[in-house]
Amino acid sequence: MLVDVETEGGGLSRYVLPEGAGDPAEAMTWSLKTLEVAPENVTIPLFAQVYLAPLCEPLRQAGIEPSFVEWLLGQTGVMKSTLAGVYLCHFGRFTGKELPACFRDTANAIEKKAFVAKDALLVVDDYHPVGKKDDARRMLAIAEQLLRSYGDRYGRTRMKADTTLRAAYVPRGLCLATGEDVPGAAQSTAARYFAVELKKGDVNVELLTELQDNKEQLARAMRGYLEWLAPSMDKLSGELKAAFHTLREKARRDGQHARIPEVVAWLYIGLNARLEYAVHTGAIGQDERERWLKTGWHVLVELAEKQARRIEEEKPAAKFINALSEMLAAGEVKTELLTSWREDEGEVKPRPDNFVGWEDRDWFYLLPEIVYRRVVRFYRDQDVNFPVTARTLWKHLEAEGLIFTGDKRTVLKKIAGRAYRVLQLRLDAVRKKS
Repeated sequence: MLVDVETEGGGLSRYVLPEGAGDPAEAMTWSLKTLEVAPENVTIPLFAQVYLAPLCEPLRQAGIEPSFVEWLLGQTGVMKSTLAGVYLCHFGRFTGKELPACFRDTANAIEKKAFVAKDALLVVDDYHPVGKKDDARRMLAIAEQLLRSYGDRYGRTRMKADTTLRAAYVPRGLCLATGEDVPGAAQSTAARYFAVELKKGDVNVELLTELQDNKEQLARAMRGYLEWLAPSMDKLSGELKAAFHTLREKARRDGQHARIPEVVAWLYIGLNARLEYAVHTGAIGQDERERWLKTGWHVLVELAEKQARRIEEEKPAAKFINALSEMLAAGEVKTELLTSWREDEGEVKPRPDNFVGWEDRDWFYLLPEIVYRRVVRFYRDQDVNFPVTARTLWKHLEAEGLIFTGDKRTVLKKIAGRAYRVLQLRLDAVRKKS
């Protein structure tokens, strides 16, 4: 039995490893076949996460416990759940229809499962925030809670009826989520997952079927890996800590969120550990191990760059600019040339209902509260919460060098004989000059 599930149920009873590893080289050969069942930019991070999971405890002791969720992303019908189920068979008896958790579960149930599945992989299946708005919001809330739990390694504290505190359930393994979308609510949310995209036709169905028919070999491979790790567990923490710091520095790129090179380092550690064991069993030689390590590093760095772009897109300033640009292009909001407001004294120019401010050749002069409400509404209509208040947004815009500021982040501008407090936004941030 891999985890203590006698009283847990809820799909966790399938976490069962065989009594023995069988032929370690044969089992490892089957495990390595999972690297070929889809493109390497899909299989390498999944494979690496599977073998990183048993290292959670020594990494925790070293103060560098993995803190991210791997997110298998793809449209319906691309076989996300089935593929996730095959990888999860390293830990027990699973199929794509018999996974331990899904986004229809309650947040409390997922939290408890994340605690129970220690040093193992928990798959949380089928994030699809569509349909009824209340259901979509509930699913988003569960996804955000999941990402915070694994991303920060904390559990929610609860109070009993007698005012004493219940134990918090902190995640003790790793998580693979599957979904048709990713939770796009805030930059901090995007920084807590590592996306792996599966496209239609990516899965080698014939090989996938072979793996399903021989899934007990995957569990034997994990059993052998755990037995191989066991004698060295006491000294692993120091070795892993040194490797982690070296790999994190190697993966670091200017401007990237600090979490991204950490995820690259963790996944590479998982990949390297498993390939070392594969050499130990005789399933591969050193040359093949080096080839996979080189390919693996290249794949993980490329995925990290894509994740960095996702995080950039979730920055409040970027979300504001994107919304404003789209609304202006669609005519949902309107600005007028500043020169058209140089009326004779006493003349009043009426404003259209969708008016948000003025512009000249270099700047927008936006009415702050009006444009902020328009942007919030723009995202609310897509069932997305804009992540920050107006005042915090102005801080982000200032930090990105997108607004002109005086003594305050909004400035006084005299227009048609009247002083307006405006947000002076760079025009070229929204409209590229020809």
